[in-house]
Amino acid sequence: MITMVLLLAVATAETNEVDAFFEEFAAHRDAIRVVRARVHHENVTPDGVFEAEGTLLYAAPRRIVFRYDDPTVTDLLIDQLRLYRFDKDLEQLLIDQLEDDPATEALYLGFDSDLRRLREAFEVNLFIPEAREGAVQGILLRPKDPEDDDEVAPAAVFEEVYLYLREDDYLPTRVIVVNDAHSHVEMRFSDYEVNSPIEPAETQFFLPEGTVIVENQEFFHQAPEGGLMLPRDPIIPELPEAEEYEEDTEENSAP
Repeated sequence: MITMVLLLAVATAETNEVDAFFEEFAAHRDAIRVVRARVHHENVTPDGVFEAEGTLLYAAPRRIVFRYDDPTVTDLLIDQLRLYRFDKDLEQLLIDQLEDDPATEALYLGFDSDLRRLREAFEVNLFIPEAREGAVQGILLRPKDPEDDDEVAPAAVFEEVYLYLREDDYLPTRVIVVNDAHSHVEMRFSDYEVNSPIEPAETQFFLPEGTVIVENQEFFHQAPEGGLMLPRDPIIPELPEAEEYEEDTEENSAP
């Protein structure tokens, strides 16, 4: 009985700690509307190691664009519940509708302002990264066992994810997605710019005339004469004043 009480107390303390962190996380991100960064992408599989360099753009609300330096590497754009994969070399764009479930939130890891919905599908634990990681806070996500929850959790998309967050704004310096014992994806971020002005077209893909567009693996059409911008609606974020962002990060960094 004493053991059960102690275990319950520890679990409650851990839950309170995660709750407090998510409150702090949201406060740190409140004034962030645009994020730019360089990204180094490494994909390790039994077939070998694939590496790519490129840029990331996050624009609120909920659009992320990965553009890679190598034209043979597929660019990615995530907009709400739609995933765009642009193969520049093949001149082909694949569009897929994502499920509206907490697992989809994993696509926004480290850049959205509120990660609470992740807790519906994942066990969330905090850890302190080693000094060499260049981060002050770590988050570990593991998919919940459906039998451990009243609701059926979505199918696991990975075994675990490690996020390494930097000080002041909690933007990620590193993300590791462990798919299984033999494969993982690692992304390292650098050269951050926060709330810098952007052109609306930067939040879209320009598809040259004739680009093949495949929607949900069944609907085919081509970009018309003169090309096409997708998604059709660009993101035009309302940027805060520089002083507002600086004050927000200073307040949330205070002990």
